[in-house]
Amino acid sequence: MQIKVKTALVHEQQKENEAVKRELASIQEYIDNHISDLEEESIYFIPLQGNYMQIKRTMLFAGVMISTMKKSIQGIKGTLRTQLVGYDAEVAKIQFEFPSEFLGSLDYAEGLPVHFQVPVRGLKEDEVIESSSFRCTLEDVKVLAVNE
Repeated sequence: MQIKVKTALVHEQQKENEAVKRELASIQEYIDNHISDLEEESIYFIPLQGNYMQIKRTMLFAGVMISTMKKSIQGIKGTLRTQLVGYDAEVAKIQFEFPSEFLGSLDYAEGLPVHFQVPVRGLKEDEVIESSSFRCTLEDVKVLAVNE
């Protein structure tokens, strides 16, 4: 399946910005080269990168929400749990909710880039954490609305 990366409805106007275009192209390339064999009728979170800032003790965590649901999703909420492999650190769980007025729609085989600011305990200095160091699990995912 070919995943298409798109922006959320509230960020549509940003698609003309050169930095946003580059980010979307980079994410699309990563997804094209690294993500395959996704099960049907599921929601996935694919971690991309984390930028840890010691002064704030938080990480700007970038990833992509991907839907393989046959119906068009108009809103979604759930919990994201994250572990860092190879680090003696703890990442706070993330409760997320993307209502329809934010999301717009997420159709079959579409991915939405997301960024979370999340507290981290145990890291000692600023650091960029690569995608391979993340183990992420979505829990309690609820589709808030669908378009038949």
